[in-house]
Amino acid sequence: MARGVELRSVEKGYVDRSGAPQRVIAGVSLSVEGGGTAILKGPSGSGKSTLMNLIAGLHLPDAGEIAVDGTVVSALRESARDAFRARRIGYVFQTFNLLSPLTALENLLVPAALCGEPADEKTARRILEELGLCGHLDKRPYELSVGQRQRVAVARAVLRGPSVLLADEPTANLDEESSRAVMGAMRRIRDGGATLVLATHDPLLAEAFPGVTLDVVTGEVRR
Repeated sequence: MARGVELRSVEKGYVDRSGAPQRVIAGVSLSVEGGGTAILKGPSGSGKSTLMNLIAGLHLPDAGEIAVDGTVVSALRESARDAFRARRIGYVFQTFNLLSPLTALENLLVPAALCGEPADEKTARRILEELGLCGHLDKRPYELSVGQRQRVAVARAVLRGPSVLLADEPTANLDEESSRAVMGAMRRIRDGGATLVLATHDPLLAEAFPGVTLDVVTGEVRR
C-alpha cells in the first residue's frame, strides 16, 4: 500500500504510579488506503488519542510497526519523524495545542516555517474565514472561545493539504453550523486523496465520513 496508514500488531503501554505496567494499545492492526477513512471508537481513556500520537510519530510503539504513505514512521529517528510529520501529517489535537503568544493567523503559518517553506497567508486567511473566523484572525488563543480555538486548530491541520489528517474529536465543542464548516474542510482534504483518521463520539461526523471502524479496546475492525 503506497498511500495510506497501516498498523501492524501495534502495542503501547505505560507504568502507573504504583509501578504496575498498564497496556493501552494491545496488538492493533489496521489498513486504510489513501483517500479512505478510519473511525476510532472507544470510551474516554481507551487509547484513541494514544493511537493517534503513535501514527503521528509523537510516540513510539512498544511493539509492532506503523507505516504512513509507505514510510515506517516507527523506525525513524526523532528528528526524521518530526520532519515527516511537518510535511505529511495534519493533526487536530483534542487540546488544540495552539501557541498562545501567536495570533490565530500566525498559528496557521508555523508549520510552513518549521519546514523552511514560504507561508501561504492568503490561503490561511481564506480557510479561517470559511470556518467562520473572519474578524478573529489577529486574536490570540486566550481571546477566543473554545469552539473558535478548535476551528483554528482544524484550519492549521488542513492548510497545507496533508496526505494524512488525524482529527481527535474535531467537532466536540462546535455548534451545528460550525460542525458543518469543519466537515466541509475535512471533506475537501479527503476528496483530494488524503487519508482521514478520526476519533469521535459524534454520530453525524461518523456518518459523514464512512469507512473502516476500529474498536480501540478490542482491536476489532469493521468495514
